Amino acid sequence: MVFFSMKNNVRKINRNVSELPSRPRPVETSRVQPTYEEVARRAYEIYQARSADSPGSEVDDWLQAERELRERLENRLGGANR
Repeated sequence: MVFFSMKNNVRKINRNVSELPSRPRPVETSRVQPTYEEVARRAYEIYQARSADSPGSEVDDWLQAERELRERLENRLGGANR
């Protein structure tokens, strides 16, 4: 009797699984991001362009580099999708 009820449960599970929709494609959630090397290179360029007497820090340079590169990538990809 136990075997019979288990067998019916397996049938129900198999039927329910077969009724599930096919696996959805993963949603692209990542934003456009420049690589570490690109940001480092651009931050160094910003540092070099700033005179030694000008205020600023390596963190400011890094954040500015990230911002600039991200905007460039987004504009480039946005223009391609238009």
